[in-house]
Amino acid sequence: MAETGEGGMHPVEGIRGTRAIFVHPDNIRQVRQRLDARVAVIARPDDFMAHTDPVQLIIETEAGVHLRCYLAAHGGQEFLLIYGRVDRRRRTTEGLNYTITQRVVDFLGVEVLIGTFIVGSVQPNAVAGEVVVPTDLVGLGPHHQSIAVDGPWGFRTVDMYWPFCDSVKNILLAARYGSPVAAPAKCVYGTFHGWPRIETAAELDLYTRQGLDVVGQTLDPEATLAKESGVHYGALAVPVDDEAIREQLMVGAKAAQAEVNDLVARGRARMFDVFLQALPALSKLPDSQRCDCPAQAERRRARSEHMYYRPRHLCVDW
Repeated sequence: MAETGEGGMHPVEGIRGTRAIFVHPDNIRQVRQRLDARVAVIARPDDFMAHTDPVQLIIETEAGVHLRCYLAAHGGQEFLLIYGRVDRRRRTTEGLNYTITQRVVDFLGVEVLIGTFIVGSVQPNAVAGEVVVPTDLVGLGPHHQSIAVDGPWGFRTVDMYWPFCDSVKNILLAARYGSPVAAPAKCVYGTFHGWPRIETAAELDLYTRQGLDVVGQTLDPEATLAKESGVHYGALAVPVDDEAIREQLMVGAKAAQAEVNDLVARGRARMFDVFLQALPALSKLPDSQRCDCPAQAERRRARSEHMYYRPRHLCVDW
């Protein structure tokens, strides 16, 4: 992606010779014409970034300014790299601004979004550190962020019966396991969104009996917003604990904490490797998809005749 001077995109020299490009409503058409990134990933690939030195994008949207976006490339393919979900100020997951990230994705015209997650294991036979591909989710805590509010035609809830794009899910399964057929039959992600703590032993026992496989705090709001926007969304996750590690953590074993820290770093790297392996297929997906993702967004943006504030017979201009 080439940068221009005055009147176009404005490169700013940064540390180590990197550039930061200011993207705003008054140059977005030019940016979208020159941006060759149809795929975005939310991840923290520190080693990849240190070696490739991607270009930072400072993006001004109607929802605010986003400072964690980078234009990266692999194998000649550009993609948008969104560095995690946490801004400088720490807060619970309920206070994270998922909406501005989705606004950036929509603003740049990105069509495929992949979320990566560090999670806890639920099932007794889980192996810490192994990458899994969530195939369904269960919401265990409320969240209220939506891009469907304050629209002109009434509110319309999004259909999350299938929370992930089936085409994206199959591409990720193939990248992770060689083929979707070789993958586990399911991987259900339980999202206890907004809680300022980790789950209790009794809760884990309940989740096990309910058939959940992994638990975390951030997938549900992100997946819902992507579905509202019509983006093809999929996820990767890595459990960083299992029953044995959890028991050691509860007695203050320093070795167990060190192991978890190591699993987090290695897990992020492994998820990103799976993403990079899937990137060529993901980049072609918008042209070959057979899913309902864009149509869902079109239906949500249409008039909500059943949830409108004025009686239908008075809406003579419809």
